[in-house]
Amino acid sequence: YFEANNLDPVTSLDDLLEESYSDMLVVQNPATSSPGLAFLLLTINNYGEDGYLDYWRGLNENGMLVVNDWETTYYTEFTTYGGTRPIIVSYGSSPPFEVLFAEEPIDEPTTAAVFGKNTCFRQIEFVG
Repeated sequence: YFEANNLDPVTSLDDLLEESYSDMLVVQNPATSSPGLAFLLLTINNYGEDGYLDYWRGLNENGMLVVNDWETTYYTEFTTYGGTRPIIVSYGSSPPFEVLFAEEPIDEPTTAAVFGKNTCFRQIEFVG
């Protein structure tokens, strides 16, 4: 998407506030999705208790879409699967997942994760 549209990929959380990335981001509701909660906690960590709400207002003003779950984010809204939004909050393991479980074998993922300074937050999911 980015190469085809002559746009640099996002490298920081602040990039998501830039007009060039308007109407591109999908995040999950922190109350209903653990990746959404991890993203919220990341923004609190980065912008502080006094600044994170301003950051979220900025995301909202830049056309952020909030959905209830990861599945809707990935399989409905994400451009990789026919949606209209090329930037999503997802797991760091999503790119290798694309390689391991592709319908046709591929050597490189069709997606990428942003692993810049202060762009990730540890998330633990429970199975039991």
